[in-house]
Amino acid sequence: MIETIRTFVAVPLPDAAGRDAAAFTAPLKRLGADVKWARPESLHFTLKFLGDVEAGRLGPLADAVAEAVSGTRAFRLRLGGSGFFPNAKRPAVVWIGVTDGAGDLARTAEAVDAAAVRCGFAAESRPFAAHLTVGRVRSPAGIDRLVAALSASRFESAPFSARTIVIMKSDLQRTGAVHTPYRTIQLKD
Repeated sequence: MIETIRTFVAVPLPDAAGRDAAAFTAPLKRLGADVKWARPESLHFTLKFLGDVEAGRLGPLADAVAEAVSGTRAFRLRLGGSGFFPNAKRPAVVWIGVTDGAGDLARTAEAVDAAAVRCGFAAESRPFAAHLTVGRVRSPAGIDRLVAALSASRFESAPFSARTIVIMKSDLQRTGAVHTPYRTIQLKD
């Protein structure tokens, strides 16, 4: 049997930005909506989700991603805004957006996607949307309170730098996904 590893490529969130996101979501969690909230330490910007990847393909993929972003400089980001995917009428995902640096994040995602395509993975079918997934709606229970609160909220984090890209292994557990770096790629200073 061929070993497969659930894999994605991401920009990790620095601890301080994760604390800002956690402070924003803390009062939302107390509203009692049936949402599986992300742990602050697991927050990241997904550049490309690859799903189950044969273990032998990870090395070439990581090499291709490293080459694709080799000229990319570290860039500044700021979290801001929030909402739901697909929308507030049918919320499935609770997200925090990006007010500064979304273009840099999108260009990096495009480079990662192109590298993955060169390695035989499917190209992204949807345009990149810079966001952090902070919660997944499990049922409509209490969701009206959450929609109202999020619609009335304002959020902006302190600015921070995106300095690394990580090829991440994701192991699904009952308590949530456990992410383990496979390879970390430093961006240029």
